[in-house]
Amino acid sequence: MLPVVGLFKTWHWVVGCLSFHKLSTTSSSKPSWQRRSSHSSLLAPCRKHQKHIAQILLASYFSMPGVLLAQGATAANTAHAPSFDTAANGVPIVNINAPSAQGVSRNEYDQLNVDAQGLIFNNSTSIVQTQLAGHVDGNKHLGGKSASIILNEVMGNRRSALNGYMEIAGQRAQLIIANQHGITCNGCGFINTSRGMLTTGASVFDAFGNLSGFDVSRGNVDITGLGFNDTDTDEVDILARSVSLNANMWANQATIITGDNLINYNDKSVTSRSTGEKTGFSLDVAAIGGMYANRIRLIGTEKGLGVNLSGKVSGTESMVLDTQGNLVNKVSLSSKQLSLNANNITNTGELLGDKITLTANDLENTGSKANIQASNTMNITLQGTLNNQDSAKIQTPNGQLTLNANLVNNQSTLAANQLTLIASQLDNHTENGSIFGTDKVDLTLTGALNNRDRALIQSDKQLVIRADGNITNRNATLGSVGSATIRGQNLENLGAIKTQDGRLTMNVTNLVNRGRLAGHGLTITTDVLDNSTEQAILYSTDTLDLTVTGEFTNKDSGLIHADKALTLTNTYGDLFNTNATIESITDATISSQNLTNSGTVLAQNGTLTINTGVLNNDGAIKGKNIKATASVIHNDEASSRIAATGDLTLDAIEGNVNNLNGAKISANNTLTINAKETLKNTDSTLESVDSIHVTSRNLNNNSNGTISAQNGTLSVTSDSVNNNGGLAGTQVTINAKDINNAGSHAFILAKEKFEITSTGGLNNTDGGVFYSLGDGEFDIAGVLTNSSATIETHNDLTIKASKIANRKRAFSASESVSSQAYNNVGIGVPGGYYQATRNYTQTTTTPYIATDSPQAYLLSGGNMTITGAIDNLYSTVSAVGNLSFTASQLNNVSYNATGKIVSTGTDYLSRTWETCKRNWYGKKKCTDHYATDTRGYNSTSFTNVVQASATFTAGGNITGKAGSVDNKGKVGEVEKAIASKDPLPSASDESNDNTLTARRDDFFKNVVDDLMSSALYALSTTPNPPFLIETNPLLTNYQHFISSDYLLNKLTSDAAGRNGKVAVRLGDGFLEQKLVRDQLLSLTGKQTIPDSMSMEDTFTALMNNAVDFYQELGLSTGIALSAEQIAQLQQPIVWMVTETVDTPNGPQQALVPKVYFSAASGLALRPDGALMAASSIELDVENGITNSGTMLATVDLSLKGSSIDNAGTVKAGGNASLTAASDITNSGTIHAGDTLGLVAGGNIISETKTTVLQHQRGAIKPQKR
Repeated sequence: MLPVVGLFKTWHWVVGCLSFHKLSTTSSSKPSWQRRSSHSSLLAPCRKHQKHIAQILLASYFSMPGVLLAQGATAANTAHAPSFDTAANGVPIVNINAPSAQGVSRNEYDQLNVDAQGLIFNNSTSIVQTQLAGHVDGNKHLGGKSASIILNEVMGNRRSALNGYMEIAGQRAQLIIANQHGITCNGCGFINTSRGMLTTGASVFDAFGNLSGFDVSRGNVDITGLGFNDTDTDEVDILARSVSLNANMWANQATIITGDNLINYNDKSVTSRSTGEKTGFSLDVAAIGGMYANRIRLIGTEKGLGVNLSGKVSGTESMVLDTQGNLVNKVSLSSKQLSLNANNITNTGELLGDKITLTANDLENTGSKANIQASNTMNITLQGTLNNQDSAKIQTPNGQLTLNANLVNNQSTLAANQLTLIASQLDNHTENGSIFGTDKVDLTLTGALNNRDRALIQSDKQLVIRADGNITNRNATLGSVGSATIRGQNLENLGAIKTQDGRLTMNVTNLVNRGRLAGHGLTITTDVLDNSTEQAILYSTDTLDLTVTGEFTNKDSGLIHADKALTLTNTYGDLFNTNATIESITDATISSQNLTNSGTVLAQNGTLTINTGVLNNDGAIKGKNIKATASVIHNDEASSRIAATGDLTLDAIEGNVNNLNGAKISANNTLTINAKETLKNTDSTLESVDSIHVTSRNLNNNSNGTISAQNGTLSVTSDSVNNNGGLAGTQVTINAKDINNAGSHAFILAKEKFEITSTGGLNNTDGGVFYSLGDGEFDIAGVLTNSSATIETHNDLTIKASKIANRKRAFSASESVSSQAYNNVGIGVPGGYYQATRNYTQTTTTPYIATDSPQAYLLSGGNMTITGAIDNLYSTVSAVGNLSFTASQLNNVSYNATGKIVSTGTDYLSRTWETCKRNWYGKKKCTDHYATDTRGYNSTSFTNVVQASATFTAGGNITGKAGSVDNKGKVGEVEKAIASKDPLPSASDESNDNTLTARRDDFFKNVVDDLMSSALYALSTTPNPPFLIETNPLLTNYQHFISSDYLLNKLTSDAAGRNGKVAVRLGDGFLEQKLVRDQLLSLTGKQTIPDSMSMEDTFTALMNNAVDFYQELGLSTGIALSAEQIAQLQQPIVWMVTETVDTPNGPQQALVPKVYFSAASGLALRPDGALMAASSIELDVENGITNSGTMLATVDLSLKGSSIDNAGTVKAGGNASLTAASDITNSGTIHAGDTLGLVAGGNIISETKTTVLQHQRGAIKPQKR
């Protein structure tokens, strides 16, 4: 008897000798015992000593206490009973029955057990060598014919205990052990057997005596103890109601079929007779058991009875498991081809193979050790649910995984090279939930997809998702390194859906994105898109195409981004981009039914194309180039911006373009706006670094609205232009039916030239300004009205209109009447009276201005040409160069009011006389008599008061052709002018009511109000500004203007010159130049001083003169000149004087530039009234010339008309020529420095004694034609 330790040592030696090795855990590794070619040399010693091994094992086994040895084989009392023999070494021998014609040896036993020493089935017709018993004699029952099938049936009622090997002596054959009461294999095996079978079924023969199959209705086969080794057999079958593997089983090809079945012997096809639902396992591989074969086929037909695999099962080549019950695998099930079919499969171990097929109702793959892995393909077909969880894995790293299920609940790993999943619903969740494909992941769902809680669905190349239900990706990832295609109903993304190198394509009914959708290319088609919150991102590193048929909402910091072209099509729905961003690095195209934007729409380096119905923009629309076409465009909030770094085109094909409330539309190149109805710009900006082209039915640029083409042309074509804001450009071209430029903010500015064309009329009113730093042209079919407004050019100005009305907007005069009674007023006593008094009432009528407004200005810094009737009413027309006109009429009208004093009453004249008489005696007696005579008194006197002057002047010549000319105004104190022979009083004449000082003070009286009435200026809003008033930046952006800094900087070294200086000045350089120019106009009637050709030249010259004289005169900055200082001036100067000016913020002190000159300085004070003045004046008038103002030429003057009526002053510094077809009537002054010529076809009439004809030399030559 061997000790126990010795027994185990012996067992391990035997096991090692039999090459019992554990399978590799990978499906690609084969257990060594399967590799026959490589292990044949290792097995040779074992085969050589197999008999000794068996004897040692048997002896050891018998010596173990408690071991009960099964009784051997005993024959049944039937016709098929075999006979028995014993080999020389004691191994039992069964001499089988002779085979039938079909080769079947049928042997029946009362019981059939095999001890550890084994059992020999003698199929040899002669002596033969065996492994278990050495040489055995031939079987005489065979009759010389060996059997091909040896059927051994137990007819008794006890199960068989197979504790050793069963060897066929002689010809190799199929060996069947059949016992309906069950079979226990404990160290059994087959030797020299082509096909081995253990079955609890009853044999079934066909009519021809062929073994057709087995009828299995009961019985269990239990592999236990030392297990079942059938590696020397081609195939082995176990057919039983149930099978238990409590030990290892080895085979080349193994088939296990369980259940109540009729099983065909040849093809092993099964006819199941199972009814009802049972519980339990028909095949149980215990943890201590295992199954190892090249090929394994496990079939369980009993519904409800499953397969429990707690031990390892390995089929090197293939394994098929088909059970109507549940399959439970706890350890390892492996095969090159693994096929499992069960009611439910529960796997907590390993299912390994090259090709795996799983078919079940439900599959539970759970636990960290659960691993279903195929190296080639895997097909899983489930009628119910897949639960893959707790770190379990289902994977084919290098092959195809196809999964069909009703419901997939994945919390672990599904991975393959190519993964196809078809289910009604997929729930992939938790951070361990991973569905991964190195090539392709294809998901097809008839229901919903839920990917959540940090789960992952990803492919390295292609991801395809088709869902008939909803797709939810919440705090999880759907992704592909390559491309991805997703189709479904409602898709809600609160995680990441992305591709890296390929395109992401989505087609869903509704898309709600609160996460990230990203790809190298993105295509989305949906009915409704909601991309909300700052985490909501649609991001493409290539192109992005969005097609939305319904409502499109991008809001709350949502982002839609494309590195390349972005196309958004929302033809049948509205797009809402609310506090969110839609952007492309290159081009973007947006088409929608309506577009509402309060966020950002951007095509950074490309073209942004928008096609929509109503475009509502409260945010930013930006691009390199922008072309937006809409029925109506609303850009109407302070936050509204439409901006292009290149070209920008806005087309409102049905209605308005509205730019309101601080909004801005801008382009760096060309800005084009086409509106079928109205372009409305209110308190907002339209600007371009280059050009702006506007085409609309109406253009309404309202208060504080700006339309500016900084370096290009501003072109406007419209039926009606209404400007109350700023229009500016290097060139400004306006073509319209009607043009209205009105209000103190109305400003039309050109850097080089403006060209204004109207088929109707033009109204420039109430502080409106047309201003050009170059030239200006007006071509107006109707009336050009410049009413309390300014039209000014630095160079030439050309005006063509049916009529030019340059006038104050509102002007009216009234009069006050007062009466005073006077009594006993002494008067001169006429002869014959000794006393004279007068009682009278004096009524005084005093004129005053009841309504007034600023005058209008037509000004040119170069030449001015006017074609059309001209009405200059109380206003100014002035050219620095020549002024020429062709007009049906020229009316240069000042307003003169007449004051009147009417006295009515009675003069009382007292007289006395004496009468004397002599009495009778001759004495003279006298009597004094007193009497008072009365006489009516009536007296009327008049005063001529100029209420508003008119100016029509040129620094060069005035040349005009007209139907009529009326220079209407009357200069007061005519007699005084005649007496001095100079109708222009000296600036130093302090006795004159119209002194220079009085006019200068009057000029600055309301200077701020006057400036604020113009669109050129605005009060400074900056803290502690250097200027109280700033020039419109549209103007100062175009040109730098010299300022009083030029003067003050030259005085820096002289403290005296700086005394009294106030830091704040009234205005900047342009305003200072304008104040100097306007003072010269007011004081002299000319814009510049002699020999200066521009406003800036004049300002500079006046400042230089001041620098030359300020020390000599003792001038101090901020201090006005005294009368004595003015009288000493030899040149006109400008000096910075501190004035207190009224502003909307109250009185403030500021430095203002004041012009000073004396009679000796070459400038003279202009006369009041209507003034026409130039270097030379030449008028050719078809009808009459009427002058009651002043016509002044510093050189020559020529007047031609049908008649000439002068009640004012006509003066020439050189020759004066007056030619009339009829009469020349003079009731004023006509003066010539050289020759004065009067030519009349009628009479030359001097109507009053004050009429004066003056000439310096030569003769007065009155002529009659």
